[in-house]
Amino acid sequence: MYRVLGIVCLLAVNLMAASDGAVKPFSGSGTFDDPYLISNFKELQLMLPYNDSVYGTYRHKGGSYFKLKNDIVMDSGYAWRLSGKKPFFFDGGNHKITDVQGGRNFPLFSTVSEDSWIINLKLEASQTVEGGGILAEATGRGVYIVNVSVSGKVKCVKDCGGLVGSASKYNIFANVTNYADLVDDSSSNEKFIGGIVGRIDDPDKGLIVYASNYGNITGSPVKREWLGTVYKGHAGGIAGNVNNIKVAFNRGTVKNALLQGGIAGNAANAFYVYNAGLVEKLNDSARVGNLFGENTSNAAYIEENGLVFKGLFYDKKSGENGAIGYLAKFLDVEDSGAVSHDDFKDKKLLEKLGGFFIADASGENDGYPVFKKFFEGEGSAEKPFLLKSKEDLLTYNRLMSDPDIRYYYAFQNYKLMVDVKLDSTDVWIPSILFGIFDGGGHTIKGLRTQKGLSSSGVFSQVVGEVKNLGIVDSYIEGEYAGGIAGKLSGSINNCWNKNTHVWGIYAAGGIVGSLVYGTISINRVYNTGTVRSKYNAGGILGEYGSSTSYYPKTATVSNCYNKGLVQAVDGDEAYAIVGSAMSLQNCYNVGVVEGQGGSKPAYDKALSYCEKENIWTLSGPTKSECILSEEYMKSKEFAKKLGEGFAYDSLKVNGGYPILSGKDVKYVSIEKKLDRVKNIANSLKVTVQSQKLFVEGLKSGEKLALVDLKGKIIWTGRASGASLKIPVNRCGVYLLKSARSLSKVFVR
Repeated sequence: MYRVLGIVCLLAVNLMAASDGAVKPFSGSGTFDDPYLISNFKELQLMLPYNDSVYGTYRHKGGSYFKLKNDIVMDSGYAWRLSGKKPFFFDGGNHKITDVQGGRNFPLFSTVSEDSWIINLKLEASQTVEGGGILAEATGRGVYIVNVSVSGKVKCVKDCGGLVGSASKYNIFANVTNYADLVDDSSSNEKFIGGIVGRIDDPDKGLIVYASNYGNITGSPVKREWLGTVYKGHAGGIAGNVNNIKVAFNRGTVKNALLQGGIAGNAANAFYVYNAGLVEKLNDSARVGNLFGENTSNAAYIEENGLVFKGLFYDKKSGENGAIGYLAKFLDVEDSGAVSHDDFKDKKLLEKLGGFFIADASGENDGYPVFKKFFEGEGSAEKPFLLKSKEDLLTYNRLMSDPDIRYYYAFQNYKLMVDVKLDSTDVWIPSILFGIFDGGGHTIKGLRTQKGLSSSGVFSQVVGEVKNLGIVDSYIEGEYAGGIAGKLSGSINNCWNKNTHVWGIYAAGGIVGSLVYGTISINRVYNTGTVRSKYNAGGILGEYGSSTSYYPKTATVSNCYNKGLVQAVDGDEAYAIVGSAMSLQNCYNVGVVEGQGGSKPAYDKALSYCEKENIWTLSGPTKSECILSEEYMKSKEFAKKLGEGFAYDSLKVNGGYPILSGKDVKYVSIEKKLDRVKNIANSLKVTVQSQKLFVEGLKSGEKLALVDLKGKIIWTGRASGASLKIPVNRCGVYLLKSARSLSKVFVR
C-alpha cells in the first residue's frame, strides 16, 4: 500500500447504507491501514457515484482507499460506467478483473479526477472496450497508474490507449504493460492512439516510465477518389502524443496513421527506449518513423525547453523508415539508430540503454532486452525488494534520485537486511517515498545530506510508510529537516534518531521536520540527537504544517520520547515533542529545550494538556503539573503510566528512563479510550445540579480533569478534601477523569 503526498490529497468519505437495507457496506473503513475490501462484482458497484435500482443507493462519495480482495469477473448484463469524480486510491492487490466490457463498452473507469491512484491491477478485456482498458480520461493533475497491465481489445472511437485514452495534466504511468490490440473504429475525426496512452496534452507535463507494449496499433485511413488514401491522427507503440518517455520498448505493429512511430507519433523527450515492432511505411503525405513520426510539432516548447533524445534504438526489421519521420528541431540527440536483432544482446548497446535493460537470457522477450531488476525480490508487499548491502542501499538512492525513474521505484516496497555504515565520500540525496520502506530493525550510520535542500532527511518526504529504521551518528540539513523525513504525509512507525544532528531553517525535528496534508501517524519513535532550527524545532516533530493550506487532515503522535537537545536559535519556537497543538498521546521528554539565546520558550503546546494526553517532561517551559522528578520518571510506576507501548528500563540501557516495549500500540481516540476503561471500578459519586458537578469520595490532593468528548479541557484542579464542586457553564456530555476513575457525565 501507499500513502499520498502534498500533490496527492485524499479527502474523507462518509458512506451510508441504502435506506431499504438492500446493500451492505464492504468490510473495512476506507483508510490506508484499513481499506474498503472489494470481494466481488456487486461490491465493486459500490464505487459507482450514482444510484442504481439493482444494487441500491450505497455509493462511493470519493476520497477513500479501496483494495481488491479477490479476482473479479464483471457482470456482462450491467451497463458499466464508473467515474472517479473525487480523489480516491484503488489498489488491485495484484488481482485480475476480467470480462471488462460493459453494456456501453466503457473501460473500467470512464474519468478520474486529480490526485487519484490506480495500482497493482491486471485487466483482461474479453470483449471490446472503448477509450482505454483502465481509463478513458484523466481530467486533472496528479493521476498515478502504477504496476498495471491490460489485455484484450480496445476500440478507438475517440482518443484511446491500452491503459488510458487521454490525460490533460501532470500524470504518471509507471511499470505499465499493454497486450491489447487497438483499432481505430471510426475515420470521422483525428485521433491519438497509443499502446499505453493516446495522448498527454500539456507540452511539458506527464511521464511514461518503465512501459512496454505488445499490442498492435491500427489507425483508420480514408480512401477518397480524388485524393487516394488519406491518413489521419497520431499512433505510437507507447503513445500517440507524449512529452516524456523513459525506459520503454514496443513489440507491436503500428500502421495507418498520419504521424506514426514505433514508440510515439509525436514526442518531446525520450530516454532509453527501443522499438522492435513493425512500423508500416505509408505514402509521402504521412510522417512515419521507426521511433517517432516527428520529434514535436510544438515550436514554442522546443525554444523554451529544448529536446533531449538519448539512448534510442530500433531493429532494422522495423521497416523501411528512418528513426524519425519529420525532424522539427534537435537540441540534443544521441544514439538514435538501427541495429540488428543480435546487436540488442551486445553489452555496449545495453549500457547505452542507460543500464536499465539486460539481455533476454531466458528468451521470454524473443531475445530482445528486458528490464533489469536491481534488487532481489519483486517490490510487492508480500515480496519486497531486499537491500542486502551498502551497495544496494546506494543503488536504491541513486534510482530514487532520478527525477523520472523514481516514479517507478518510489512506489515499491523495500526491506533493509543489514546495518549500513556510509563513508564521507558516499553521496545521499533525500528522495520521496510513496511505498513502504521496512528498515528491518537495522540502522543507517554516517549519512550526510547536501546543503541547500528544501526538504531533507533519510527521505525528503514520506507519503507511504517507513518502519523499523534507525538513523545513527549522521548529519541532516535542509529548510525542513527531520531525522527520518523532512516532510511527512504518511506514517512513521518504530523508528529512531540516535545521536544524529538535525539542522533546519523553517522547521527541524528529531524524526520529522514538517507535516503535509494527509492522514498522518507517527508512532513508537524516539530521538536522542540534537535538533536545531532557526525557527521551529521539536524533539520529534518540528511543526504541524508549513502553511495553512498544507495542514494535515488528521495527525497523531503517540508512544514517543525525546532525550536530545532542542534549540530554536532565532526564536522561541522550541518544543519538547512537537511544535503545535495536535493529537498527542503517551510521550515524555527529558532533553533540554531552549529558545533564542538559550532562553526557555514561554509556552510548549505539546505539554499543555499533560494529564489528558499523558505527556510529561523532566523540566521545561510548561505548566508545573507537567514536570516530573527524575526519580519518578525512572520508576516502574512511570513506565506503567505511559501504557503498553513502554517498558521499565531494568537493564539501564536508556539511563533508567522508560524504553519502547516493542508492542504495536497505536494512538487511540478518546472515544475508544472509553471502551477500554468503561469497566474500571468507579469509587467516586458524581451528581449534577444546576450545571454544577458535586463529586464525593475524593482523597485530599487528588487531581481531577473535566474534558468534553473532543478532548478539550473544561476544568482541572485538585481536591482539598473529600468532596468538590465543579462549575459547568454549558450543557453536554463530559468525562471526569482522575488517576483511579473515569466518569461519563450528562449536564442538561
